[in-house]
Amino acid sequence: MTEGSFEVKLPTYGQMQQQMWEKLETRESVERRSIKVREKVEKSRNTAFFQCFAAPEARKVGSLKRRVQSDLAG
Repeated sequence: MTEGSFEVKLPTYGQMQQQMWEKLETRESVERRSIKVREKVEKSRNTAFFQCFAAPEARKVGSLKRRVQSDLAG
């Protein structure tokens, strides 16, 4: 067997604070992304509901060129 020293380098206070800030920043960015996804899903659900139930007879918006041509022809 060989004998040697067992050295353990403990992190300094500054390193621990930096790690805490990095964890906090990553957690906040993950939360922001999940909130954006939830808002996007909610918006698409509201749009689908509106299209199906609130405005089924609404005219779809076409291109300006087609509308002008139909107005000139009619």
